[in-house]
Amino acid sequence: MQKAAIYARVSTPDQHIETQLYQLRE
Repeated sequence: MQKAAIYARVSTPDQHIETQLYQLRE
């Protein structure tokens, strides 16, 4: 999951990463 978070962080803006992380958690 850490890798996915890092990838999302680099791929999307800080505002969007929050949404992605929330979806990944679910």
